[in-house]
Amino acid sequence: MGIGDEALPLAQLQTRVEQVARTLLSRNPVALKAAKDAVRRVGEMTYENAEDYLVRAQEAANFFDNDARREGIRQFIDDKSYKPGLGAYDKSKQGHPRK
Repeated sequence: MGIGDEALPLAQLQTRVEQVARTLLSRNPVALKAAKDAVRRVGEMTYENAEDYLVRAQEAANFFDNDARREGIRQFIDDKSYKPGLGAYDKSKQGHPRK
């Protein structure tokens, strides 16, 4: 999955941990928590149960609208500048009117 399966020499560990931490800090904390919770829960489930859980979790997340979610969607649909799953949306554009 690429979540925690990286090996490197001890001398490079601190630098790499700081890089990963900076990347995580640039992400939406609500989305990170949801992903973390999902990984913890589905690990012990059957495929069908995990799929059902993830669908319900996504439905619940869509119920709660927030500025970060709205901005990510705006940058994806309107600006074509954000691709979900490939990085964080541009937070410097948040709150700017649509072009």
